[in-house]
Amino acid sequence: MFKKVISLITLVSFLLCNLGCYYTSERTLSMWRIKERHRLNTTNNKKPVKILGIITHDKTEYSFPKENPAQIIDSMIKGTTIDSIEVSLPFSDIDQALITEERIKPGAAFGIFAISISAVAGLIFGIILATKESCPFIYSYDGENYVFDAEPYGGAICEGLTRTEWCTLENLKEVDGFYKIKLTNEVNETQYTDELKLTLIDHPDSVTVVPGVNGELYCFVNPQTPIKAFNSKGKDVLSYIDRKDWIYWHSSKEDMVSAEQGELRNELILEFAKPRNADSVTLLLNACTTLWGSQMLRKFLMLAGNKVDKWYAKMNSMDTLDQDKQSWADKAQLYTMPLLVETKNGWEEKVTVIGGGPFISEDKAYSLDISDVEGDTLRIKVAPPANFWKINYCAIENKHSIPFTTQTLKAHSAIDSIGNDVKALFEKSDKKYHAMPEIGNFVELQFQAPPQKKNCKRTIIAKARGYYDIHLNAKGAPHLVTLKKIKNNPDFSIEYALKEYRKWEKSLVK
Repeated sequence: MFKKVISLITLVSFLLCNLGCYYTSERTLSMWRIKERHRLNTTNNKKPVKILGIITHDKTEYSFPKENPAQIIDSMIKGTTIDSIEVSLPFSDIDQALITEERIKPGAAFGIFAISISAVAGLIFGIILATKESCPFIYSYDGENYVFDAEPYGGAICEGLTRTEWCTLENLKEVDGFYKIKLTNEVNETQYTDELKLTLIDHPDSVTVVPGVNGELYCFVNPQTPIKAFNSKGKDVLSYIDRKDWIYWHSSKEDMVSAEQGELRNELILEFAKPRNADSVTLLLNACTTLWGSQMLRKFLMLAGNKVDKWYAKMNSMDTLDQDKQSWADKAQLYTMPLLVETKNGWEEKVTVIGGGPFISEDKAYSLDISDVEGDTLRIKVAPPANFWKINYCAIENKHSIPFTTQTLKAHSAIDSIGNDVKALFEKSDKKYHAMPEIGNFVELQFQAPPQKKNCKRTIIAKARGYYDIHLNAKGAPHLVTLKKIKNNPDFSIEYALKEYRKWEKSLVK
């Protein structure tokens, strides 16, 4: 039987490669993740990791050409940059790296013939996906490929935590009068989608339209990045967050050591030039949960052992008060991040940022009341728990009243992986969910594209509502001592996550 499975994997891989069923994608990974990927690729005789960019701990950046990326050789990253500089650096010098990899086009295996996709999931969907615990993927058709573009409602791990998210689809293009997207399940969970629509915004070309957490739309013309950004020790972190690129601020090696010594949160202060005579500004923030934060969802749930269903029942109960639903995770701010502003009365919380990701970090806009801020400097503070958040970009701007038009589209068709048209399940939020219980399930949705307004740019935002159930093989008695510590002291969850992370690090050294 094992030989038959291997033969099947080989055959599917051959067909996928020769039928052009792969496309390349890029993603940013920490150096520990690069080491893990390299070790597993080497063990499984897979292609070497291809590296397009690195940033060192001292913030030196190197970029490598796509046709000749850097590679890992003898625990060193070696390559020639686009500026013809020879680079040879040990892992210990590297903070983050941008890698390129081949991924299967969503649903391609089903287009060849019907097979049990779960049998080859580890091969097809990659090593990192096996450890990711959150939400479906949305792929946008750009005229040539389906491009990974969004992963909505991360952290909604049961029906009681169902939420709606608005995700900008930067890669979606009109082709033959239609917009095409695919919703896929690529991880070990059942995904339930209650609603999926597109909002089209036609606006002046000079304007960027960004959704808020509740679907409101904000316009940006000339957003201003911070003039200063530093951590609690005074270390400058501005270069990590002052532009949109592949480099993120995240917990550094020093931050992790400080966390082990009791400083569990990574405090950041962002200073902006306060707009003159402004009582409010719009904040543009690109931030999300880390991959480790996503993985910890499963680890926390597994602590409940064979009693985990009782927790699910409580969270799903209609009689549960909203206050009760503020779990230890919320209190520890693992997947939510309060944003504070320095006012004449001290630091005051203005908004709460909700985590997403970890692979796609979305732009989100927030309205900030700054009528109680004195002076010419606007100071914003966040204090995410160590190793749970990463931040790509942050900026502010005065609010604008710029005219734009919007249209909401329902799916013209929604064909699932066995050929059924399930578009009715996506038309409205009514708890009539479309379920994807297995890795490899997908739905291809088409939306009829109306004419674009003349002399305007079009932004397309997906409105997705749903939740997911992680497939747990939870056995044995609950870890009552650990659960009690977490319940009585939510910050203990950060300590627990840190210890689990160190265990994972050690496993890579073996």
